[in-house]
Amino acid sequence: MSVFLSSTANGQACGEMVNLGTLGGMNSSPYGVSADGRVVVGLTFNGFDQYRAFRWTPSDGMMDLGSLGGTYARAWGVSADGRTVVGESRDALWRVHAFRWINGVMQDLGAIDNGWSVGQCASADGEVVAVQGQVSSGWRAFRWTPAGGLQNLGTLGGDSYAVAISAGGGAIAGDSRLANGQWRAFRWSSDTGLVNLGTLGGLYSSANAISEDGLVVVGSSTNAAGETRAFRWTVAGGMQDLGTLGGVMASAWGVSEDGNVVVGDSTNEAGNARAFRWTLAGGMQSLGTLGGATSYAQAVSPDGNVVVGQARVPGGWVAFRWSLERGMQSLGRLGGEAASACAVSVDGRVVVGWSDFMPNDERAFWWRGTAADFNGDGFINGDDYDAFALAFESGLSSADINGDGFVNGDDYDMFAEAFEAGC
Repeated sequence: MSVFLSSTANGQACGEMVNLGTLGGMNSSPYGVSADGRVVVGLTFNGFDQYRAFRWTPSDGMMDLGSLGGTYARAWGVSADGRTVVGESRDALWRVHAFRWINGVMQDLGAIDNGWSVGQCASADGEVVAVQGQVSSGWRAFRWTPAGGLQNLGTLGGDSYAVAISAGGGAIAGDSRLANGQWRAFRWSSDTGLVNLGTLGGLYSSANAISEDGLVVVGSSTNAAGETRAFRWTVAGGMQDLGTLGGVMASAWGVSEDGNVVVGDSTNEAGNARAFRWTLAGGMQSLGTLGGATSYAQAVSPDGNVVVGQARVPGGWVAFRWSLERGMQSLGRLGGEAASACAVSVDGRVVVGWSDFMPNDERAFWWRGTAADFNGDGFINGDDYDAFALAFESGLSSADINGDGFVNGDDYDMFAEAFEAGC
């Protein structure tokens, strides 16, 4: 396991970037992270060059989740507590079915008309899964529960795909094709069924994320001029154009738990893409760059205060973490020329993404902010020491600095060393 240490100098965040490795082959990609940041799931290759679903933790490293009987598996999502993983796998008959993995057991969620099915994402408790599945007439969005199995969510006239699910599993966002071939973002709930979210005056819209309560959906849509714009849709107010940073294009990729903070990218007057953070109170704000012309925001913490993504620098791309206290900081990369962050923990201290490692070998990474900034305010001072001491004496899981599942002297020593070093 290789580690990249970053510092506060030159706009770099203070923390460590951990290479999650592989299962014997080359390349690994992360697709989901638990709420506390201690479980990462995704796709990698084994020594036989087979696709395998993985689950990684700081204490146990990378685990092969197995398969439904075939040689292919991919993990797409994970529950908030990290115990439930969803994805897709081939069975012994070479069919690809959605799965739900819990405590070492991979469950086949089935399929319709002997078609392909994919477990796309799960509710916070892992009891509801948003599924994409083939039927005789094309693709459909489904909702799976232990009691009801696969429920077809319907269509707006053509194919439909599930993209995101609310924390409680009661609402699902996705895309569906109309009978005329145009695509529309949709929101499904048991109360309303499949609802067409419309457009901003153009011919296309697509959903990318949904708020925790399921009442806000964000994504992109064309306007009457054919320009792609970021949108925020609410049950109460419908679809809203979030504007741009001076250019003509914008897309929204993430939303806070309350739906009041949206992140994405927009072009500026010069035509360069910049990461943005939009708030209900302040509108769209550029998050800047790290010296290059371009940056892209990919995800946001539930409270809306930490944004992660990718930024151009001389010689390539780096993953970034932006916070209210520190602005945009580089997380670096494992090697090569490119890296990007794609997910962040609830407290904003753990970031997950991918990075070049060697030529033709891309790796999933896990970045953790310095243990010394225990309260996560971007500064290292006595407040952090007091907060850690209280958590340590109380045996709270937050004091498990090394992530081995125990709170003991090893954690105290690790915190003290980081605190004394100031990073």
